[in-house]
Amino acid sequence: MVAAAALLLSCRAHRDSDTGDSTDVAPVGSIPEQCASRPATVLVGGGATAYEPLSDGDGATIVHGPQGGWHILASARIANTLNVVSITYTIHLVPEGTSLSSNQYRVQLVAHDDCTGDYPGMYGYLDVTALVDGTANTPPELLEGRELELTLQATDSEGRSATSSVTVVGQLDAADVGDTGLGG
Repeated sequence: MVAAAALLLSCRAHRDSDTGDSTDVAPVGSIPEQCASRPATVLVGGGATAYEPLSDGDGATIVHGPQGGWHILASARIANTLNVVSITYTIHLVPEGTSLSSNQYRVQLVAHDDCTGDYPGMYGYLDVTALVDGTANTPPELLEGRELELTLQATDSEGRSATSSVTVVGQLDAADVGDTGLGG
């Protein structure tokens, strides 16, 4: 534990061996000069392997993962930041605001154009413990047809930050239709 804390501190700052001064580490990533003065933006999308735009009211599949859990995929389109960012991906039930998922990512964006990059396929692992009511206890039972707010907050190491949300409607995964008794 102590070694991990020491390593973390050494990564955050370095000491100039000649003067003894501490300075911040250089920014992580790069940004074209013409993009640096523009405000950062982030768009919430879907897609497992490529950014796919999402609009309010669109469906979002409650994916039944191979290990038995459920998640909702999101993708980010981020502009005017360094190409390495930290992304916080959260999911809340609307209108109650119940938190269903909070995930952290530190990623390098795939260039979309000069000032914009994408990061697809982020998992929002679902925890519906707070919603369990009697025998209804799984994400498909509790979230199908309900409004879910997907939010992405992106921040680079120079402090450029943007947040965006989209309200989608939970849809069943094909794996949860038919033999399971869920859905039509």
